[in-house]
Amino acid sequence: MDNLKQPMCSQNTNLATIIWNNLYLKRKVYIDVLISDNFYNEPKNCN
Repeated sequence: MDNLKQPMCSQNTNLATIIWNNLYLKRKVYIDVLISDNFYNEPKNCN
């Protein structure tokens, strides 16, 4: 019952962390590159 007292966002964060930790390394690298290319730099496919 203690989990019900936590805000929903912290539960979602924990779930995302669990999913991330269970991904294959190649998939993590792919996602990291995708994020850095599209969010930290200008997307390459935009005119």
